[in-house]
Amino acid sequence: MSATPVLAAARMLLPVREAQPNRGRFVEAIIRRAGGTPPEPWCASFVYYVGSGICGAAWPLPKTRSCDVLLEAARAAGALYGEEVRPESGWLFLVLASDTDATHVGFVDQMLPDGRFTTVEGNSNDRGHRDGDGVVANTRDPKGATRYAYIAWPQMMEGT
Repeated sequence: MSATPVLAAARMLLPVREAQPNRGRFVEAIIRRAGGTPPEPWCASFVYYVGSGICGAAWPLPKTRSCDVLLEAARAAGALYGEEVRPESGWLFLVLASDTDATHVGFVDQMLPDGRFTTVEGNSNDRGHRDGDGVVANTRDPKGATRYAYIAWPQMMEGT
C-alpha cells in the first residue's frame, strides 16, 4: 500500500487541538481507539488512529500507545532505519533517547533539499515538543542534537 492516503488522513487532522492537557473530544477518541484512557500522552495513539483508520486490519504496526513498542515492532520486522537513511514521505519518525527508548513519534510529510523534513505529529506543539497541545506540522533537522529513527511501515505491508 502507498503511504499517500495515510499521510493525507494525518494532514486532515491538523486542526485538532486539546481542550485541556491530553483532553478534548477528538483527542479522547484518538486515545481510546488505541486502547487508552484519557488523559494520557497520545502521539503513538495518533499514529495508530490514522494508520488503522485508513488501512484497517492491514495496518502493520501494533495497537499501542507506546513509542517503544513501535520501535521494537519495526526493528523485529526489519523496517527500522537510522539517520543514515533518508526517510520517505509517509514513513514514521521516532525521537530517540537511546537505542531502546523512543520518546515521540509522528509522520514524515516531506523531505526538504537541505536534509530536514516536515512532519505531521499528534500531541506536539509548534516547537516539536512531545506532550504538546494538538496535531501539528513541524520541520525537524536530523543533523541537530535530537536523534531520530525511521519506520518504513509500507514495506511491512508488502505481500499482504
